[in-house]
Amino acid sequence: MKDNIRFSTQINRLGNVYELAIDLEKKEYRVGYLLFIASETDIDMKKKEIDKLAQRLEFFGFKKV
Repeated sequence: MKDNIRFSTQINRLGNVYELAIDLEKKEYRVGYLLFIASETDIDMKKKEIDKLAQRLEFFGFKKV
């Protein structure tokens, strides 16, 4: 079973993406602008949608790291 899920925006002109990475095993998540190599398993979303999802994670007991 997959323990991590990543949501990200499209790469901007500076090479950064806004990303939400969720660790299901530890019940933790991180969100923010990161410079990373995109993966084919990443789920593309808009920044507003990522922020809404991050708020919902807190409601379900996930901790921001």
